Formats: sequence, C-alpha cells, structure tokens
Amino acid sequence: MVTAIQEIEIDAEGKQLAESAELALTEAMNYKITTPVKYSSAAMVLKQIKEKSKIIEAKRKSLTSPIDEAKKRIMDFFRKPLELLAQAEEKIKDAMLDFQRAEDQKRAVEEAKARAEAEKKQKELDRKAKEAAKEFAKQGDTATANAIMESVPQVQPKEIATRTPEIRGISKKTIWRYKVIDIEKLPRGYMIPDDIKLGQIARATKGTVKVPGVEFYSEEIIAAGS
Repeated sequence: MVTAIQEIEIDAEGKQLAESAELALTEAMNYKITTPVKYSSAAMVLKQIKEKSKIIEAKRKSLTSPIDEAKKRIMDFFRKPLELLAQAEEKIKDAMLDFQRAEDQKRAVEEAKARAEAEKKQKELDRKAKEAAKEFAKQGDTATANAIMESVPQVQPKEIATRTPEIRGISKKTIWRYKVIDIEKLPRGYMIPDDIKLGQIARATKGTVKVPGVEFYSEEIIAAGS
C-alpha cells in the first residue's frame, strides 16, 4: 500500500490546475467592484472559480479514489480481527481484575485478623504492666511504676504481603467516570447547547419560534453556482 502511494505522481494537468488556483486567489485579493458592470463581471468570475473547483475536485478524486478504495478493503479486512482481539483483551483484563479483587478481599480479612491479634497481645502486655506498676506504686516507688508503663512495647500487626505478582507493564488504575442521574439539577456550567437542533430550528422557522436564552438571526451571503 505504501509503495502504491509513493508511485503516484501529479501529472501536468494537475500541476496546471494547482497553478491556476494560485492565480485565481492572487486576482481575487485585490478585486474591487465600483460599477454595476464590474459587479456582473464579478459574478462571471465567481462562476468560473466554482467550475474550476469542481474540475480540481474531480482530478483529486481520480487520483485518490483507488487509494481510498484499497484502504477501505484493508480496513474492512482487519476490522473484525482487531475487534476480536479487543474482546479477548477485555476478557483477560476482567479475569485479572477478578483475581485481584478476590486477593484484596482475602488480604483484608487476614489484615483484620492480624490487627485483632495485635490488639489482644497489646491489651495483655498493658494489663501485666499495670499490675507490675501497681505493686511498685503501693511501695511508693512511683518512678519505677511510671517507667514500667512507659516501657510497654507497642505490638504491631503482622504484615500481610500481597499475593498478586508484580509484572512489568501490568498495573491497576482507578479511573473516575460519571453518569447524569438528574439533568434538571445539573449546573448551567456543565451544559452544552444542542447546536444541531438549534440550527435546525433557525433554518426551519426563520426565527419565528422563540427559545429562552437564544437569539435567532440571519446573515446574507453570496451563493454561486457553476
């Protein structure tokens, strides 16, 4: 396909048409209408420009249509395989996410159990320390009693390692999305005018139908046929 495109060359006719377009723009840049006759002449020039545009467009299509058709056939051929692979990718990703979620749940249960065990051990250490400190306090040795309470070790929960393998190039991301649940409550700043529908109303009713917050107006343009 690349070779076929590289072999295409613009012939003399195409180059001549391109040059004529440059000349047409050069002449139009300084075009002034000062008399009715000049206005009529401008109309003829405008028709010639429109006709030349059609000729150039036809020339372009004669060169690009075979390429477009070849591209379409290639795109059509590979579309289905790519769709199948995309579906396969999603299935594998879903399976991986299911595994990760299951492992996260197991880890959460084990972490909760580890925290409970650590709290139980901490309470036992605190209880024994209080009993020991209480005996020294009874003897009037508050310094030792305080030292015992301050030296109680802090029990840390057992660290639970993740069992999901870390694989280079594979990661889990959290993506936030949205859905509108009550459009009536949506702030104006998040609303976009329906350009297509408003344009249809403007053309169909010529401004006779009023839409709150919208002003319909007309513009004059020059339409030219070849």
